Amino acid sequence: MLMINQLKMNDMEILAEQPIKKLTYRMEDYEMGRKWALTQPHPYLKGQTLWEHVYDPRESVYTIDNINKYLFSEM
Repeated sequence: MLMINQLKMNDMEILAEQPIKKLTYRMEDYEMGRKWALTQPHPYLKGQTLWEHVYDPRESVYTIDNINKYLFSEM
């Protein structure tokens, strides 16, 4: 199962490009950040993605802020 998830992440990585500027609070930026975060490995847990680490179900502003922290090494 872990191998299948790794293959999915590798396939998605080809389609999702890394943002080169800070993400703002527009829907397009949120989607770009989500697609990119789904291709990155979780920093602490094996078999999960960065999205599962940064996603805040209550507030999208926090999610975008967390993605920006990982993109520009502010963590």
